[in-house]
Amino acid sequence: MTADATLTHGRSAGSCDTVPRYIEIARDRTDGLQEGTRRTRPMGEPIYDPTLSLPEDKIE
Repeated sequence: MTADATLTHGRSAGSCDTVPRYIEIARDRTDGLQEGTRRTRPMGEPIYDPTLSLPEDKIE
């Protein structure tokens, strides 16, 4: 979400949507960022790859 990135870097953001559920999700995400409770991946940290924790015979 673009608003997440702008808020993370101390900038203001505007967003709009017409689907109530998406608006709720966006509000939860931005509230979490402002409260410091939203988990985010730090820059430079690799993206989580769940296949790395699987045994070789389970990887397709």
